[in-house]
Formats: sequence, C-alpha cells, structure tokens
Amino acid sequence: MRFAEPHHLHFLWLALAAFIWVGMSLRAKRRLKRRLGDPALIARLSQEASPRLELAKGWLLGGVIAFMAVALARPQWGETEMRVVRKGIDIMIALDTSKSMLAEDFKPNRLEASKRAIRTLMDRLEGDRVGLMSFAGKSFVQAPLTLDYGAARLFLDSIDVDAIPRPGTALGVLISDAAHAFETEERKHKALVIFSDGEDHGTEPIAQAERVHQEGIRIYCVGFGTLEGAPIPLRDEEGNVTGSKKDREGRVVISKLEEDILRDVALAAGGAYYRATRRGDEIDALYGEISQMEQKELKDEMTRNFEDRFQWLAGLALLGLFVEFFIPQKRRVAGSWTGRS
Repeated sequence: MRFAEPHHLHFLWLALAAFIWVGMSLRAKRRLKRRLGDPALIARLSQEASPRLELAKGWLLGGVIAFMAVALARPQWGETEMRVVRKGIDIMIALDTSKSMLAEDFKPNRLEASKRAIRTLMDRLEGDRVGLMSFAGKSFVQAPLTLDYGAARLFLDSIDVDAIPRPGTALGVLISDAAHAFETEERKHKALVIFSDGEDHGTEPIAQAERVHQEGIRIYCVGFGTLEGAPIPLRDEEGNVTGSKKDREGRVVISKLEEDILRDVALAAGGAYYRATRRGDEIDALYGEISQMEQKELKDEMTRNFEDRFQWLAGLALLGLFVEFFIPQKRRVAGSWTGRS
C-alpha cells in the first residue's frame, strides 16, 4: 500500500482535534450540571439532552474528516503492468562557446540567448534522446545521448565561454566529432542542431556536412547575432566591462552573424537554417521540422501502475455525513415534567 499524495494526511490532525473537542465539551457540561444544584433535579429538567447523541454526532464528524483526509491522500494498492515503447530520434545539440558569442546584439548576449532557446526546444521534445556538445576551437561532448532531459539541462546550465580552452570556431571539427557521438551505424533517425553565430576558421564545414549526411545525419542551424554585428565585451573577474576585443591593429572587432555558412551547412546535410529572433519563433519552426523525421524505437520497458482505492473511503465519508444529518440533537421524551402542582 502507498499514498500518491501523502501530504493530505496532515488533515488527520483536524479529525483528532474534533474527537478531543467532543470529549472536552461533554466533560465541561457534566461539571456544569454538578455545580447548578441537585443532580436529580437537573436530570429531570434536562431529560431531552442526550450526551450519547452528542457523542455520536461528534465522533461521526471526526470520522468523516479522517476518512476524507485519507481519501485525499489517494491510497493505492494492487498493481497492473503495462508495456511502454518510447519512440523518437537522436538529437545532438551543439552550442557555440567561442568569445564572439559574448556579443550583446542579443540580450544579455548571444550565448545566454542560445541557451534559452535550447531550453525551449528541450521542453518541446517528447521521447527523443538528446545529447549536448560545446565547441569553439575544438568540440567536447558535455552530455551523451539520453532520455533524461533534466540531466541535460544541468549540463547546459554549466556551459560558458571557458568550456573549451582552445579559441576560435571550428564548425567542421564539430560536425565530424558529432558524427561519432551518435554511436550508431543507422542511416536515419539522427539530427545535429547547431546554435552559433556562424564564424568558422577554415575547417571545411560544408564538406563535412555532405559527408555526415551520407551517414544519415541531418543538420539544422540556428544563427544568433545580427548582420550589423556588435563588439565583443571584455570583463574583469568581477564581471565589469573593461573594454572591447580589438584586432592586432588596435581596432574594435565587430562580430557579425555569418549566416551564409550556416545556411550552406544545413542545406548540404538535408536540414534547414533559421535566423534567431527575439520572439523565438524559429524554435517552433525547428521543432516542426524535427518532429517530421522518421522515428525509431528507443526504449521498451514495463511500467507498473498502482490502482487508486480512495473511492470507498470517500463513500464512507459521505455515508457518515448522511447519518449524522439524521441523528437528532435531542432525544424524545414520552412526557415532560411541569414542576410541582
């Protein structure tokens, strides 16, 4: 036996309080009668009063509260087994952690806006295995493919621009490493979703995209940044802005969204490119594309369901209320005493 919502059992204290109150009330009435005068005379004057009826009504109300408290806690016993088959696809999400993702043309910056979009995407997923990678000058698997979205979110929260010590942006390296991260020889059911501003330092991402597409991987890219670009802020250890990143000639570097690269990569791998917006509409479109992919059986398991048994307790509580309603406050007396004649 178990309770699905055991916190409702706290209402049993109300039932106990009702029982105590009934007992104390009857005891107080007996003491009062003894103080008023001759016991025989008081008994004759209060023939209609019935301590037993009062006790019955009080205990019934306390019992009703107790039964309802236990019913609300949803007692369960008896099990039924059910076979559950999870279907979905394998989705590897890659987040760009290069310094350019600190540009603030998206608030608070491109990196945090990307993480917010990834959380939104994870909230939409049902039954798909999801993995997480970060990349800059090289790539790293932060979380392998899993059905535990909560664990994946924890890894996502921990990612920052220091996740990859090697500077730069190596899209080609990421795509090649992601192909190995899927750990399967299937030629379908696989999607790589890249969140980036599109910069690449000569790693031939389009050629890599064409190669992995032959292995059954589709690539979807979401571009964060603006075409006008923004400077890359530099901060001290306390998080205060101390300036902007500059090139060797001392000029402020303006990081722009390189969406041509992202678009070409996505098209080369049978996917699609989306430019990020502040409203996040691109995540709805992205999810719509992914959800149309052919799914595979990811997990076959037996689940146990407990049977709710609160119904009969609730029925007893209603029966108790019904009975209590028809119990009179006073007992009937065949004749009444009118005093001395």
